[in-house]
Amino acid sequence: MKKVLTAISSLAAALGLALLPSTPVLALPHITFSTTTHTESQQEINRIMEMNPGGVQTAWNEVSWDNGEIVLTLAERNTRSAQFGCGSGLYCVYAEPAAQGMRINFSTCKKNNSVTVLPSVRSIVNATANRTITAHNGNSLLLTVFAGSLKNTTSKVTTVSCS
Repeated sequence: MKKVLTAISSLAAALGLALLPSTPVLALPHITFSTTTHTESQQEINRIMEMNPGGVQTAWNEVSWDNGEIVLTLAERNTRSAQFGCGSGLYCVYAEPAAQGMRINFSTCKKNNSVTVLPSVRSIVNATANRTITAHNGNSLLLTVFAGSLKNTTSKVTTVSCS
């Protein structure tokens, strides 16, 4: 048994792993896998900020406008969700159905918020307690999202309004 543990210890050391002292179980180093590098995200952030002036980069995958009232969060490639979802009191517009993908959060109730920074709008979440969110293409009303609900869409949404 001692020879087996010695062989395992030697193999673990060669692989850069460590054995826990009181147990013959391998302890693997913490590894986080991501297919999106911060460089790729930074290039996307730079492109977005160039096309939509006035934004401030507030995280490696985030840009905010109007003192944080509008926040765009990039989703990591090969994951469908932008981090943390739509928080209570916000309304959010997503580039993918079912509240997935790149997201814009709105924290104040305003009319005619442009959402054209997204490649498309495929879902809207209204996480407010008593507001109504409407989605428009130009002057045409496309859908209404009531408080506490989510709606998917295939329509071309260009603005959202809150009332």
